[in-house]
Amino acid sequence: DEMSDDELFLSQGEYAHGPLIGHQVPCEHLLFEARLSERDFPWLAEHRVHHASIMPAAGYIELLLQAFEGVPLHVETLEILQPCPIPRTPVRLQTAFFPVANAPDEFTFTISSRSYETEAQSELHARGRARRVSEDHPVDAPLRLADLDTTPFEPYYFVGESDFYERLEASLGETFQYGPYFQNMQQVLSDTSTGDYLFEVEMDELLWATGREEGYVANPALLDGGLQIFLYHLLRATDIFSFPMRAQGLTFLRPPTGPRLTCHVKKDPDWVDVNELGQFTERRGERSGGSIRIYDGDTGDLILCIDAYVSFNSNPRWNDLPRSKHVVAWQPKFVADAQSFLHQVPDGEIEPAAMIAALERSGDGHRYACHVVEFAGGLLPEETILNQCLDYLGSADAQTEYWLVGDTQEQTRAFYDAFHSHDAALRFACLDLAAEQAPELDTGLLRPHAAEILLLHGDSEDLGRDQWRLLSHFLVPGGLALATHAECEAIEPAAGWTMVRACKGATLLQAPRSTGNTPEPQQLPGPRWVIGEPDSLCDQWLALLDSPEVSAIPYANLEDDRIGTLADWPAAADVQAIDIFCGADPRDPTGENLTARLVAFIKALIPFRVEQARCSCRLTVVTRRAAFEVDDPRAGAVWGAVRGIGQEIAADVGTEAQIDFRLVDLDAPEDLQTLAWLGACDLRERELAVRSKQVWTPRLISIRERSSLVPADKETPYRLVLDNPGQIGGLQMKTYQPSSLGPHDVE
Repeated sequence: DEMSDDELFLSQGEYAHGPLIGHQVPCEHLLFEARLSERDFPWLAEHRVHHASIMPAAGYIELLLQAFEGVPLHVETLEILQPCPIPRTPVRLQTAFFPVANAPDEFTFTISSRSYETEAQSELHARGRARRVSEDHPVDAPLRLADLDTTPFEPYYFVGESDFYERLEASLGETFQYGPYFQNMQQVLSDTSTGDYLFEVEMDELLWATGREEGYVANPALLDGGLQIFLYHLLRATDIFSFPMRAQGLTFLRPPTGPRLTCHVKKDPDWVDVNELGQFTERRGERSGGSIRIYDGDTGDLILCIDAYVSFNSNPRWNDLPRSKHVVAWQPKFVADAQSFLHQVPDGEIEPAAMIAALERSGDGHRYACHVVEFAGGLLPEETILNQCLDYLGSADAQTEYWLVGDTQEQTRAFYDAFHSHDAALRFACLDLAAEQAPELDTGLLRPHAAEILLLHGDSEDLGRDQWRLLSHFLVPGGLALATHAECEAIEPAAGWTMVRACKGATLLQAPRSTGNTPEPQQLPGPRWVIGEPDSLCDQWLALLDSPEVSAIPYANLEDDRIGTLADWPAAADVQAIDIFCGADPRDPTGENLTARLVAFIKALIPFRVEQARCSCRLTVVTRRAAFEVDDPRAGAVWGAVRGIGQEIAADVGTEAQIDFRLVDLDAPEDLQTLAWLGACDLRERELAVRSKQVWTPRLISIRERSSLVPADKETPYRLVLDNPGQIGGLQMKTYQPSSLGPHDVE
């Protein structure tokens, strides 16, 4: 009958069976089809991953519920194979059911999409097995919310009652995006003893009522609010990407009666992990986030439960991890004995890359971060020694920073253009060794005593005494210089240099091992304030300096009522150095009082210097045994405070205050002589330590191994595993703890 309303009387309209599942298509099996696009479901497009609209897992559940017309249903497994996009161009969303032989009311199902083009292929998104059940179908969960013990649950410290989506945007905003329709999670409570969650989900009442009239059983936006709880795992592990794989043991008992749900999640301990550095992380690969029970917010009846919600966790930046793990290690700012590592270099002509590698491995089992400086002058880029070292410098084991120096700005630019794209730690600078005027090393890349190795070219034999003195000024005490030259020619270095190895085309020299410290210290910048706690090295420092430009400031002046009188301190506007010595105080074992006084002094000093200072000032905080293995946690607290203050001031009023913060750690009173040398020779290092009159400095060492290595003499079981689950590449043998043998097991 052309005048009849097919949609009303014959249920043949486009969405006759449900607003999401669409209508039934004549077929040999049960098949439903709907038109899917952003225009058809603009609210569904608000669920985005990596800024692409995709079907939420709750959408697949809603398709099953609409297909079975909202009756109780048990889904053995809902497996999500690949995302289902919500495209701009409409596609067919098809849900197919296939009866299971000899199992009444049981079906396997598939959910797929297909273009409207004639010969288009279907894309399978989800599949599983489902069957109708009765309302009293047994489930492993309390049937009413009142039967659940909620007393252990307290507000979750990590996320407040209303800022979940703000935290999500800040932490995972580039991965997961939820529009207003999907922002329905409310207060979250947590059981700290088990890690379980209890939380509420609520959507707009008008939207809920509209969806109910249209025929939604459990509105996907409301139900997805419950499943979003599994993103809580990722807020503390933002490097992990997680995508739902399947829902196991899903049982639906009844539709919700209103727009409010209460959800209980029993967390699976298999989800979390701690890496070898003790940091919280997420296990990669297939992991169960736990089970979830969803209750009607109005009646308290159990609506739906999922025994296991399984996701696949991956780290998209896993391949970058070996280059992002570092540790700060103290290393000597001197080369004690060249022969201690040169035995690793093959006999004959010295290869620069082999020498660099040998120096990096010269420590006691730890990597050594080197600075290598090549003075290439006006050579062509292809003539530099750097070409011989690029393969090693770009390898995973390299820790060296290589500085290439040209004699003009144009030459330095040519070096940069030729080499800057290589995967190595390269830096470029300009300096002409033949210039008559001594270079200024207060700014720029080059600085005093910065390099362990110098690489010199064929004109090395023409260097004069001043040039050799300048070269030793660039090297750390005992540093090495490899000078290439014509065959059989000899290098005559200045006094103090020693020859380590002579080859046909190159000579290896070692700079003086002394820092040039004389019995009396060199002239230090002044005026200078010296402030010291009782039982510190302050008095010995004053005796060593013995200068009229040095003023001893009583430690009591750092008290709150005296700090405001800075203008009355000696040469306050012209002071060029401030030395603060930390001592020991049994009444302040953690350094709380010391740190508070130091912070108060600096807070008063900054505005005074911004208004009154006529020159720059170096503020050095001197501690004892706060570096290496920290013997004095009190001094360690001071280091943390000064580091933080230095960063804040540098970002705020660093230029106006003209304060240069330094930290120096000493061991014995004899180290004060080296401290005086450091005051006269600015190494431009913010943190230093002195041990046995020798200078040490912290360096960033890369950790290339993904996991800790097992000692060679230790026997342990191994198994073959994937380096990064989800990628077949990177198979490796790793240790593991075998399970205990059962009563019927043999080994």
